[in-house]
Amino acid sequence: MSKQFLGIYAAYIKQYIAYKRGLGFKYETEEIILSIFDR
Repeated sequence: MSKQFLGIYAAYIKQYIAYKRGLGFKYETEEIILSIFDR
């Protein structure tokens, strides 16, 4: 489930999600929350 981030923090959010998933976390609910923050 890959949300589209368009705000000024989009690159940072994408990197953060990739980092967390790289550590083994699913990070799906958090991705939704961050997409709301990104609006």
